[in-house]
Order: sequence, then structure tokens, then C-alpha cells
Amino acid sequence: MKHSLFLLLCFICSLHISATIIHHKSTFSTSEITLYDIKAETPETQIIWADLSPAGNCGDLALPVKFINIAVPCGATNLSIRNLYTQKSDIIALKHPITKISITKTDGTPEEAPKSTPSNSSLNKAHSQVTIVGSENYNNVKDIVTIRIEPLLYDEKGYTLQPFSCIEFDLSYEEPNGDRKS
Repeated sequence: MKHSLFLLLCFICSLHISATIIHHKSTFSTSEITLYDIKAETPETQIIWADLSPAGNCGDLALPVKFINIAVPCGATNLSIRNLYTQKSDIIALKHPITKISITKTDGTPEEAPKSTPSNSSLNKAHSQVTIVGSENYNNVKDIVTIRIEPLLYDEKGYTLQPFSCIEFDLSYEEPNGDRKS
């Protein structure tokens, strides 16, 4: 009897732990990608993709990204991305390397990129990048998790772009009382 009761309790707890999933799906229309050749000392290609904008540090590749916010219980811990699924679109060949992020200071002068800027080339990535970039408490009611989605892979050597038309993932976290949600 005790053994059966213990197994039933374990089963109920396992249902509770796996019952909540925060799933997100982003779709991207590759027909909204526009490429501009910039004629400069060194020709470059600027990528514009609908309402996406480049984000990063001065000297990073100017690849469009999407930021989303997801609400989780206040005090949630061990946030992680799981079950990443991506759908690739056709590879796009470029004539020139893509532009890099440049920043203008408040006095109007350009900020200089670090001398040894590590490249954020995605040559060796097998899939799009989805990363948690921050979490902030909202009125002690919820925590807002900010997630960065990169729907383009770039090959610096071959000047090619691999766009993704769909990116899906689950956000996993632990409740403040220790229950694991995924």
C-alpha cells in the first residue's frame, strides 16, 4: 500500500513539473530582406530586414536581430532555452562583406572599434542563435526575460547569408519554490 501511494505521488508530481511550457515561435519573411551595396573605400553590403535592427558593439557585424520579452513568475531561476527548432530558407550570396556596427558619440564623432574586435561570424554555427540577455523584475509581480533571436547566419569567407523563416524554442525555468518548469 505504501509503495503504491509513493508511486502515485511521484506520478502526480511529475505531471505538475512538466505541465507548464513557455513556448515561443517567431516567423520571418525572407521576401522582406533588402540588400544595399554601399560604395565606400571598401565596398560593403547593408542588410535591412523588415522591423529587425542590428544590435551589438561597435565593430560587430550589423546582422539584424529580434528581441522579445517573456513574463515568468517573480523570482524564477535557472532560465534556459530548450528544444530549439529552426527552418532554413535559401542561402543568399553577397557581392561584398556586410557592414559593421558604427556608433556616433554625443559630440558627433565616431566611436572607434576595438583593435582586436572578435568577429561575430556565424560560419560554424549549425543553427540560429537564441540567447537570454537579461531578466528584470516588473512591479514584484512578474520577471520579464529578454531574449535575443538571430535569424541570419553569415559566412564571412564565402559572403553568404543563411536566413531562417521560422525559429521555435521553449523557455525553461525553476519556480521560486524549486519546481522545474520546461
